[in-house]
Amino acid sequence: NPILEHLKNIENQFGYNLEGERVITLPFADDFNVITSDKRRHQKIITDLERLTASMGLKLKPPKCKSLSICSGKSTEVVFSLGGNEITSILRDPYHKFLGAFYTFNNTGSEVAALIRDKFRSGLEIIEKLLVRDELKVRIYAEYFLNSNRVILSVHDLTSTQLNEIYAMTHRYLKKWLGIPRGGSWNLVHDQRGLNIKSVVHLYKESRTLSLADARIFSDGRVRHALDSKEAWESNWSRKFSSAILARDLISDLIPPPNPSSPINPPSIITQPGGRGGKKGAEDKHERGNAAGGGGEE
Repeated sequence: NPILEHLKNIENQFGYNLEGERVITLPFADDFNVITSDKRRHQKIITDLERLTASMGLKLKPPKCKSLSICSGKSTEVVFSLGGNEITSILRDPYHKFLGAFYTFNNTGSEVAALIRDKFRSGLEIIEKLLVRDELKVRIYAEYFLNSNRVILSVHDLTSTQLNEIYAMTHRYLKKWLGIPRGGSWNLVHDQRGLNIKSVVHLYKESRTLSLADARIFSDGRVRHALDSKEAWESNWSRKFSSAILARDLISDLIPPPNPSSPINPPSIITQPGGRGGKKGAEDKHERGNAAGGGGEE
């Protein structure tokens, strides 16, 4: 791919310095981004990419491109152009979605959490308006709705407060559909020996942690370096939950340390007696995390 080859060749010179590691792009399938720290150089790279794309018989579409610039720690609107057309800043849109994740102009955690909360509310209202019995609404919630939101939970960081707001909202609907009386227990709803409907807190920890674990095991060195930086920062937290630290501990439990005397092979999940390996082991680990304090991450 001429585009990725060109970016790779100039990465060490013009890529963004992430804790000593130069990063200029993190492509996925047919999507890619360009990350630099100089406005003029960034514009020249865009122009070069347009030329390389044309050499492949392809064409970049400016309306599908967005820019996000950060100056002195704050989001700033900076104009870039592609083929004579302006690449608009995400300032012009309520949000931008890239690889399943929400981004806003200020990109604060509260703004992103509000978008996720609105998405959940919209889905719950759609289920509520269905002309079916309440028990079928519960089944739709458990078998479709939760799974449809697994990806969005796996790619965002949520604080305990933000997560509990979504948790309380889903419980209001479930309480109505299930006919749970005031003060009734939720144990039979979420317990595996009951209805086995995962709570949003459980689903978030499971999805987010497995996503980070997958990135740690199977991604390239740049992604692992970014995770190292995230873990180093969040390891200093004493009162907040960190999915990155939980993922790190999960991997250390399931994957033995490398043996220097043996050939280097890709890591594999070790299934332990009693069903503690693989996804089941991950779920058990998350249950321990829930009991230990619960909540989201900041």
